[in-house]
Amino acid sequence: MDYELEVFEVYDDSEQTSSKKHSKHTRKKCKHKQKQKSTVLSIESKENDISRSKTSVVGSDRRHLSLCESILSVFSKLVVWRDQRRYQTTVPDKLDSPHTSKDFRRGYIPCDNQRSIRANDRAFNSQFKYASNYIKTSKYSILTFLPLNLFEQFQRLANFYFLCLLVLQLIPAISSLTPVTTALPLIGVLGLTAVKDAYDDIQRHISDSQVNNRKSRVVRKGRLVNEKWSAVQVGDIIRMDNNSFIAADILLLTSSEPNGLCYIETSELDGETNLKCRQCLPETAEMGQDDALLSEFDGEIACELPNNLLNKFEGVLVWKGKRYALDNDKIMLRGCVLRNTQWCYGVVIFAGKDTKLMQNSGKSKFKRTSIDRLLNFLIIGIVFFLLSMCLFCMVACGIWETLVGQYFQRYLPWDTLVPQEPMGGATIIALLVFFSYAIVLNTVVPISLYVSVEVIRFVQSFLINWDDAMCDHVSGAHAKARTTTLNEELGESLGFS
Repeated sequence: MDYELEVFEVYDDSEQTSSKKHSKHTRKKCKHKQKQKSTVLSIESKENDISRSKTSVVGSDRRHLSLCESILSVFSKLVVWRDQRRYQTTVPDKLDSPHTSKDFRRGYIPCDNQRSIRANDRAFNSQFKYASNYIKTSKYSILTFLPLNLFEQFQRLANFYFLCLLVLQLIPAISSLTPVTTALPLIGVLGLTAVKDAYDDIQRHISDSQVNNRKSRVVRKGRLVNEKWSAVQVGDIIRMDNNSFIAADILLLTSSEPNGLCYIETSELDGETNLKCRQCLPETAEMGQDDALLSEFDGEIACELPNNLLNKFEGVLVWKGKRYALDNDKIMLRGCVLRNTQWCYGVVIFAGKDTKLMQNSGKSKFKRTSIDRLLNFLIIGIVFFLLSMCLFCMVACGIWETLVGQYFQRYLPWDTLVPQEPMGGATIIALLVFFSYAIVLNTVVPISLYVSVEVIRFVQSFLINWDDAMCDHVSGAHAKARTTTLNEELGESLGFS
């Protein structure tokens, strides 16, 4: 309210002085200028008052700041400065950036959360060190098989228990049995499981070799060249024929069907046998199957980073100065089969371990079934029962040694092992007897249980492969057990609410 009165008073004085010297038109102009000037002056005066008051307040507060608060304020300013620098470096301005306008027209994106691909340009794509199309699903190699397999097997509590028991039997003072009685069964169990795991991993190596050595037709200098799947790289343009597997995650460019359509089967990915439709851009569909035009295609693709989302894709194709939006309907994933389409061409976007199929499979690791978890739980209960029996025997032995056993020391060679005092000798003997009973009662834990389970799983895997009831009579394909450790996980009924 004070501000309005002040402006009004200045304006009133200016109006009185101007009416004596100027005309009506001039008076209006002067009145408008004086009003603006007075308003600015009043605002500046108030801002100066406010700034002086703030300065006084800040100055008064600054006197009371502690050393810790000062250090925190300096660090906060450094964090803000670092964020500003990061923002300026990751998203540069077009005018200040060293990159030319041609790079931006081609789709150059100087950002770490996107992938840039240039078709038919291996030199450009190689600088990003994208994954090759080679895949590996096996767990072991010749050098890593023994240590990794033993580490996995000793995660079973029964195997670890018998290993500890074997160590105890190497101590003569507490063992009345030879270590061979425990070593032979343990080695037999470990060896049988290792042979089964080696067989499974050899099958994985064979499967990987077959997949990596499949032939794919790649466009090279205006003609098609046969290359192995493992040799296909990001940015290559490949041709796929009807009923053939797709070698990598590709962007569809052309197709034999009208309007650039093609049909794929995704049963390897999501288990659905219904055909899905994909459609390429009309601009790229005009190239047809002309290998010369396809080899000259230099479009650049900016898309999302590799992920495991099968139904999501976002990207942009920059070609001939124009930008085209890309979505999941223009992408064909590795593992799909081309159906009802004579041929199609596409540029590789994700290869090898970056494909959505491999992203969903994850790294090969040791898997435990529900039976294994149940057996570990039962083994824990059996071990606690065994320890309680050994504890009872230890207490009984200590009482007997304290009351009666000292009279038999003259007949036993204990003089060098236990002290001569009755209580001290009874305590040492009772502790030794605890471990002795743990060795004697080791048969409470069934070491043959795991052997029986492994043999049953191994035989069941062959029965699954030979079962005529699990056969596709149209294609003649039988069920195939790719592993012998997860048989009991089949046939589960899951209810989702």
